[in-house]
Amino acid sequence: MKGSTCRFKCIYHLLLICIIFESVSAHSIKKDNKLLLFLLDGFRWDYFDRQEINLPGFQRMISEGTRAEYLQPDFPSLSYPNYYSIMTGLHCEDHGMVGNYMFDTKHNESFLIGVNKAQYNAYWWDDGEPLWVTAEKQGKRSYFYSWPGCEVTIRGVDPTYCKKYPMFTYPKLKDMQAAIAEGLELFSNGSADVVGIYVELPDKYGHKYGPSSSQLNQKLMEIDTEMFKLLDELESRDLRDDVNIMIFSDHGMTEVSETRVINITDYIDIEDIRVVLDAGANVYIWPNDGKLDKVYSDLVSMDNSHLTVLKKEDIPDRWYYRNHYRTSPILLVAEKGWYITTPLLPRFYSYYGSGPMQGTHGFDNSETDMRGIFLATGPDISRNVVAKGFSVIHIYQMMCDVLGITPNPNDGQWSVVAGILTHTTVSSTVVCAYNMSLMIFTTVLGLVCL
Repeated sequence: MKGSTCRFKCIYHLLLICIIFESVSAHSIKKDNKLLLFLLDGFRWDYFDRQEINLPGFQRMISEGTRAEYLQPDFPSLSYPNYYSIMTGLHCEDHGMVGNYMFDTKHNESFLIGVNKAQYNAYWWDDGEPLWVTAEKQGKRSYFYSWPGCEVTIRGVDPTYCKKYPMFTYPKLKDMQAAIAEGLELFSNGSADVVGIYVELPDKYGHKYGPSSSQLNQKLMEIDTEMFKLLDELESRDLRDDVNIMIFSDHGMTEVSETRVINITDYIDIEDIRVVLDAGANVYIWPNDGKLDKVYSDLVSMDNSHLTVLKKEDIPDRWYYRNHYRTSPILLVAEKGWYITTPLLPRFYSYYGSGPMQGTHGFDNSETDMRGIFLATGPDISRNVVAKGFSVIHIYQMMCDVLGITPNPNDGQWSVVAGILTHTTVSSTVVCAYNMSLMIFTTVLGLVCL
């Protein structure tokens, strides 16, 4: 009788332990929801708070979700480096996208956005694994619209669908509207798990007219109108409990002027230089063999307090930029608001049409004007929260978590973004530990009960 009672108690406790562990596992594994992404190029951190414009769509999202005080870009605070830092969770020195314009000494080839086909070669991209590759590898379906890089086969994988960035014509508001409409339909019919939409308008108007211009403010309000309509449409389609929205930008913007130009042409001998790329906030120089010290000394001799001249080995650790083979032997960085011109790009030009540029970016990423935005709302996002500012590298892990996929190794840290998601993230390692503990405990208890 006593033996039967002992076995009964053992079985009772064994069942109780199983129920407890099952409960922990159930709460650790959440429903995999959908994800709608917006990359608003050049949307500065403080545009939300402008008194002269009304942004009810964004404000509605902020009240129903989480906004970061700011999003800090990687250095250089340019587009392509930060597109990739966001989508891979890696710093530039790890993913290798070290500029909008790059030179690869291993392949003797240049990456020139909008100019050469070499930019679509996989070797530029394969050092990192963007979200859509991680998602596709794990059975998720990804659709990206005008998103730079989605047209490249990276690590042998393509997104389910990519609408190629319309080079030279630039994405317009109607392209954003069409992409939103198509994305909503894809969510409604169950075709897509993640949809990404690239919007270039803030960057275009910030460069052309300046970050304080009425023309930019008008475009911000037009984008905001689409965001307000998006929330209404999600509700009408009964998708608000299934779709998370994340909105972020790659960098901010600051004013520049023709009166603040640094022309390096008279201080270098072009015969000493193999390659010189870009202009503006940054210039990258590859001297000919044996000419590194001479070119460096010539540039330092300018003695311009608004220009920093760096050899590769002297690039600050805090930029996470030095340790990639594509980083140039000499890097020029302008003080915020100043603009570098070169023998190849001697003109203070605008990216978008004629006339002098009124705004730009690419400066030290610690500059306040270089900060971008992060805003999220949806079933997995905490409501009415303002999070502390954080780096672009921390977004990738959150996107993966919402989609229920395992992230590729990355530089992000969960402690930095704690509280943005509604649930406590439990890694596969922890879940495995639960299961292992359960197996060991039940085995021991079973032996005791024999």
